[in-house]
Amino acid sequence: MNNKNQDVLYGLCFFVVIVGIALLVLSGLNDYTDMHVFNKSPWLIASALTLVGVILLTVINKKLN
Repeated sequence: MNNKNQDVLYGLCFFVVIVGIALLVLSGLNDYTDMHVFNKSPWLIASALTLVGVILLTVINKKLN
């Protein structure tokens, strides 16, 4: 795999992780305010996104080394 593809994959994975963390933060805020950003299991969705991103990063890292 060349470096450009590697960078794109890392970028995508970091994006997924960041979005997951942002959703966790938002759903945390949602618990204390009246903003109804999420209706169904926000913690589950955000945690799953973050976990998937971290797993992808780990898998890609293992394949490259």
